[in-house]
Amino acid sequence: MKELNSFSKIRQFFISKLFYWGKILILSFLLIPLCSHLSYAERISPKDPKTILVLHTLKGKRPWNLLFNKYLTESLKQSNLGPYKLEIENLDMVEFNDAYHKKTLKSMLEHKYSNPSPDIIIISFSIAHKFVVENNLFPDVPKIIISVVEGGSTDTDNSAVLSASYDFKGNIEHCLTLRPGTKNIYVVAGHSNMDKRYVNKFKNVVEELSDSVSFHYLTDLSVETLLSRVKNLPPDSIVYYVNYTQDDQGKAVISRDLCTQLGKLTNRPVFTFLDLFALETGILGGRVTTIDVLI
Repeated sequence: MKELNSFSKIRQFFISKLFYWGKILILSFLLIPLCSHLSYAERISPKDPKTILVLHTLKGKRPWNLLFNKYLTESLKQSNLGPYKLEIENLDMVEFNDAYHKKTLKSMLEHKYSNPSPDIIIISFSIAHKFVVENNLFPDVPKIIISVVEGGSTDTDNSAVLSASYDFKGNIEHCLTLRPGTKNIYVVAGHSNMDKRYVNKFKNVVEELSDSVSFHYLTDLSVETLLSRVKNLPPDSIVYYVNYTQDDQGKAVISRDLCTQLGKLTNRPVFTFLDLFALETGILGGRVTTIDVLI
């Protein structure tokens, strides 16, 4: 529980020190496309607010969307951007990724935002980005694509990808300093493409630690089977939560809900790397990164 008590200090450290320039970078991306073709008088005119459109891959009540929107709103208030309108659309493309849903989304977005078009679009996750590109939506509008794992999206015309880079190796080393007798690490992840990218990244960077500790990947299990597996782990073990957004049957899973279940049911400490998974879920967390780094 000491990790939870120190969470706010850790979060502030990452925000104020390590990720200060990351925030400046994304604000620059926001400001330059909006302002480069406008005179100063136009920028400050209250009659002409600029429209920032956020397209979330996930549904509206997902914890990621809520926390991201909170950080984005706070950053925009501090940015001296001038008058703006913030529009947010939750596309719900994990649970509904069929042709009919995509057709409906395309019609809705074109109807609501084609006349006039947004001044800038922020897209969270590669599924929504791929949808926008494939449907040629708003091709002339500058876009910022938020990718929570490196390689999730690539730059396209008139866009820039901002990817988070997580220090999985450093996180595991930190866990081992807190639990020096650890011999086994049980890694939890799901079945979506995003989950698999996380796991591949994790495997690549922690490979050199395998001489001193064994990694067991719980990545091909349903939620029920996973939770039963972590109830009675050996004493020299910890659990490391990577990402679980889809089960083995393709059903969407809310990561924070699963983390809460892990915190209640497992008999060993649970660590992770992101504040979204650790905050108020009952798990230790460890050295976590805040989503605020992407805003």
